[in-house]
Amino acid sequence: MKLMIVDDNPRIRKVIREILSNTFDEFLEHNDGEGASLLYQTFNPDWVVMDIKMIEVDGIEATKEIIKKHPAAKIVIVSHFADKETQNEALMAGAKLFISKENLTELTEVF
Repeated sequence: MKLMIVDDNPRIRKVIREILSNTFDEFLEHNDGEGASLLYQTFNPDWVVMDIKMIEVDGIEATKEIIKKHPAAKIVIVSHFADKETQNEALMAGAKLFISKENLTELTEVF
């Protein structure tokens, strides 16, 4: 399976890759929501793990853009901002699930 990781923190991308290395055999990493939709189209991942707070385009907007062009896309939002409002915003954007970055190991239960 293929996983696209979109997060501006390279350490978080590495942790996610390590946690899911037994589940996915191909990874594509990107550091911002900008361009994520185009990368999605090119890479055609089975799943996307997306941060919210990034420099140019946040994960909510990137998720909306991906879902608009690829309605069947499966996106998990991960963020330190785990309040109910943020979680609801992520799910309304089209994410399948929201996981707090403090609980990244929960990703193994998703896949």
